[in-house]
Order: sequence, then structure tokens, then C-alpha cells
Amino acid sequence: MNRDQLVTVLKPISPAVSAIAESVLRDANIPYVIGGDQAFQNLYSIGPTEIQVHEADAEAAKELLNSL
Repeated sequence: MNRDQLVTVLKPISPAVSAIAESVLRDANIPYVIGGDQAFQNLYSIGPTEIQVHEADAEAAKELLNSL
């Protein structure tokens, strides 16, 4: 995934919200990356993170994640 074409769709407030968002996007077959300050992705968050998707998937991802 080209990082130049990524859009941030969520800035999770906790690792739990991040895990739920990842699950939702995975179930919808929307590829994503997690950016931000993380020591071990998906295991130990040590700072703010953001979930990014390809710009073509951004609207669909935002709709799926708008309640988180």
C-alpha cells in the first residue's frame, strides 16, 4: 500500500477501540495500516495511533467506523 495515498479514518482513543476498528475493516475486506507511536503493532500502544486506508476506501471505512 502506497503511504502517499493513505487517508486517516480513525484516531482510536484506546487499544480496545483500535482492535474493534481493525476487526470491522478486516471483515469488510478494506486494507488498512496503523500509524503512530507503537512499539509492537496490535499488542502494546505507547502513544497516539491512527488507522489509515487507501483513499478510494476512505468513505466506506469512515461509514463503518463512525460509531467508534
